[in-house]
Order: sequence, then C-alpha cells, then structure tokens
Amino acid sequence: MIRRGERGSTLAWTAALLASVLVPLMMLAGDGSRLFMVYTRLAAATDLACADTGYMLTDRQTFLNSGPAGTRMVTKTWAQQAAGDFVNSLSALHIPISASNFNYQLNGNSIRCTGTATFPLLMIPGQSITMSHVSVDKVRFVSP
Repeated sequence: MIRRGERGSTLAWTAALLASVLVPLMMLAGDGSRLFMVYTRLAAATDLACADTGYMLTDRQTFLNSGPAGTRMVTKTWAQQAAGDFVNSLSALHIPISASNFNYQLNGNSIRCTGTATFPLLMIPGQSITMSHVSVDKVRFVSP
C-alpha cells in the first residue's frame, strides 16, 4: 500500500540517480575517449619523432668511415624537423591542442624523448589537461 505523501517519489529518485550517476558517466565517456585518442596519437608521434631524431643526430659519415667504434653524435639544426613532424601528427586529430612540445636528451648511445600536449576538456568548460609521453630509443646508423 502506497501512502499519500510518497506518491511520485519514484520520479524524484530516478532524477537523482540520473544526475548523480549517469551524467558523470557520460562525461567520462565523452572526455575519456578523447583522452585515449590524444594519448595514443601522442605516443605514436613521440616514438616516431624520437626514432627520426636519433637518426638525424648521428654523424653518419664518420660511422661509414670508421665503423661502430668511431660513432659520435652531432647536433644538427635540421633535427628540429622531427619536432615539426610531431606537431603535424597531432594536428591530424582535429582536436584543438592548445600547446605541444617535443624535447630530446642524448645519453651515450641512446636518446630520450618527451612529448607533451595540452588540450581542453569537452564536458568541463575552461578546464584543460596536459598529457606527456616518454620514449627511449637507440641511435641507429642506417647504411646507404
């Protein structure tokens, strides 16, 4: 038997459930899929730029003349092309990325690269998130 004062309470409980559970779940689904897309593209762009930079920083002619024992690294200004490729790869997402950066550090025969990207959240206006990915790669000498 339903009391008179409890009539229509099912609607109130349903509204409370929708507001407290389903709305955050929809926010997670909307922004979560974007987070996954940006992170996977960020990881791929960082890995590609790291491998590209590892090849561009090698002194290839010295390697060809003296072999692996004479390998050395040189800083070439055109290694920044990898950073440009990194930015172009992220722009193919068609998500407004407000800032992106690619840095690398040489440590002996290996190169450590860090790629970062900042982009706004859909469901929480005015909020943005910064993601980063670190890639470590060996410097490769490609023969002609």
